[in-house]
Amino acid sequence: MIVEIAKIPEEGLDLEGVEPATILDLPEKDEIRGVGPIGYRLHLQAVSGKLIVRGALTTEAEMTCSRCARRFVQGVRENRFEAIAAYADRFSTVDLTPEIRDAMILAFPVYPVCSAECRGLCPQCGRDMNRGRCRCVPPTDNRWAVLDQVERVMEGEETHGRPKKKKIEK
Repeated sequence: MIVEIAKIPEEGLDLEGVEPATILDLPEKDEIRGVGPIGYRLHLQAVSGKLIVRGALTTEAEMTCSRCARRFVQGVRENRFEAIAAYADRFSTVDLTPEIRDAMILAFPVYPVCSAECRGLCPQCGRDMNRGRCRCVPPTDNRWAVLDQVERVMEGEETHGRPKKKKIEK
């Protein structure tokens, strides 16, 4: 998105429009892929050799759910987009594409989830738990078995041949 500084009045300029999703420059086989254009509502001001930009960005992206591995489309918003770019003179142009790209990529979720109710995949057989239960039996957790034995010793159940200590009540 190229901005011509000479076209910005002193009170600023409000811009609304779309940029193609290709400005995100995402790899074809990535976990997140832009599917819709990037919409923007921006307010631009040229002040003392700097272009100040504030506004909101929106797009739709196709993502892979981090729980169930299904592809889904979700809206992505950046409501607090801000950028500052220096310019040489009133007849300069400023390219905001890198700032828009970076803001949108940072707005993508780190762990996308298709829905809050997504149950994910079975860790044993890999079945999508959203489509029904599997027949896997949860594994038993024996990591604490040794501590259970220590607990019995501490309670006096196992004394290794020594007499049990009696508790004195007052």
